[in-house]
Amino acid sequence: EEHGGRLTLETAHAAVSVVGSGVVDAPSVASRAHAALKGAGIAPAALHTGNLSLTFLVPRAAYTEAQAALHREFLD
Repeated sequence: EEHGGRLTLETAHAAVSVVGSGVVDAPSVASRAHAALKGAGIAPAALHTGNLSLTFLVPRAAYTEAQAALHREFLD
């Protein structure tokens, strides 16, 4: 706290992403991804968008299932 700030390390969550051209520009992608996670019983804690990606913060224990749910939704 030398400069008045504080850093907190969060280890209970993991990040999973959907990456590709146009991912952020098409609202249906975020909706489909969220629905896929919800259908797998996973409640994302947060969503971050980048230029080419949507990143969901999910419980660490659900990381593998979250990856699988997004894979099924977009690649299978």
